[in-house]
Amino acid sequence: MQSSRIGDVFVGTCFCHPVPIGVSGVIIQGSDVAYDDDISSARLTDIGVGSCGHLTTIITGSTVHYDDDLASARVSDTVSGCIVGTIITGSPVVDHE
Repeated sequence: MQSSRIGDVFVGTCFCHPVPIGVSGVIIQGSDVAYDDDISSARLTDIGVGSCGHLTTIITGSTVHYDDDLASARVSDTVSGCIVGTIITGSPVVDHE
């Protein structure tokens, strides 16, 4: 699966509104030392912000590849918090199992 980085996109539903709404958002936190395509790698527990302004956390990742002792995030991994969704973009050249 393609690795995810700061700036990669997720889509999902934000449940922190009176009526849940569909949102997209971007990963805004990543490693200070691990990079994919010269962009900070996203990892388990890193944060994203939705188009509605609410935050979410990456809650799944690779079981075999780690950056800074945290599982590497990949396309199709899950975000959860106010926003529950899926990462849909990642590195065009770096794959992690």
